[in-house]
Amino acid sequence: MAIWNSSGAFIFSFIQYRRSLSSSKILHERDYREEIEITEIFTAPKTASKTCQKPVEDIIFVKTHKTGSSTLQNIIRRFGMKNNLPIAMPVSDGNRFEYPYFFKTTFIKKLPSGQKPRIIANHLRASRELYEIFPEAKRITILRDIPSLYESSFGYFRSITTPYRKAQSLEAFYSSPERFWNADEPYGNKGNDVFARNHMAFDLGMPWLSENNEENILQALEQTFDLVLLTDYFKESMVLLKKELCWEWEDVLFFVTNERSEKQKLSPELESKMRSWNHLDNAIYEHFSKVFWQKIDDYEGFGEDLKILEEKLDEVKKTCLEKEFICEENDLQCQFSYDQVKIKNYQLSKEGEKLELCRLMVMPELEMSIKIFESQWTGWYDLYDGQV
Repeated sequence: MAIWNSSGAFIFSFIQYRRSLSSSKILHERDYREEIEITEIFTAPKTASKTCQKPVEDIIFVKTHKTGSSTLQNIIRRFGMKNNLPIAMPVSDGNRFEYPYFFKTTFIKKLPSGQKPRIIANHLRASRELYEIFPEAKRITILRDIPSLYESSFGYFRSITTPYRKAQSLEAFYSSPERFWNADEPYGNKGNDVFARNHMAFDLGMPWLSENNEENILQALEQTFDLVLLTDYFKESMVLLKKELCWEWEDVLFFVTNERSEKQKLSPELESKMRSWNHLDNAIYEHFSKVFWQKIDDYEGFGEDLKILEEKLDEVKKTCLEKEFICEENDLQCQFSYDQVKIKNYQLSKEGEKLELCRLMVMPELEMSIKIFESQWTGWYDLYDGQV
């Protein structure tokens, strides 16, 4: 249940959320293994890219795991809320579109107004159907370089991903991943074992265990996305996003959300093993890194715009924030995290508490989901208990 403390600050019951992870409504009950053998590379060619003349309001954001995607999701949903755009939310009244199943239209909660959503940004596994129901939308995703991605995945998902839990340490897992990885059951319990290998490819809807199909997968993704951003160059990514969508600077301001406070240092040898085991993800990242930097090379005045963004980020930080702090375990005012993962959070300044932009910029993902549900469905009750 969602509750509020005496000062009006949001508190979410993590006991309820943890319970919902194991008992939420499954709308399309079937064995995960039905999809293991799928080797088809679906193609969903984007429409011819045109330079926007006004702010883009139709957006598909394929939210990949542990890539800074919560920060980018905050930006995109914030834009939707600011402009009163209908945002797609899960029919389960939860926070995911039945992940790890391939996305289906029936996963979207129908809007009482009969409107069609303009934005979709919660976790899902991409499918051809996703792109068919948002035909005019700009298609965006974000990728992260392999060593930092899988250090983050291991640290965050270790308690729910069987291969990680068995290995106990990052070094042990990558010394011999085949010892811990069950090739016959790559999904594992509730699909959580996908986080142990090529999970960016999985989220993007590609055959994530494919060994010899990289070129075709890269071609399909190239045809699908209008803009692929890089976590490792987030400021540069926001400059490209602003240009691609014809947005204002205020629309792409950010504070990093859902960031762990403790990170492991990686040796060159370990990084090499991580790239090798996650070879498909590495190929996807390397390909779109080249595309990313080509976009920057072609962007006249990019350096000046990056400087403007950095100045505006400094300004909003001074205006909005009192301090940064580390969340205590099970701190109900912080972003949800799995067992004992320490997450950074922000305390607003007195001025920041008065400003809607500041409040939204630091708002945890689940709180923002609740805010969207409440605004779009009168009488909506709570995550996984919507009752409307």
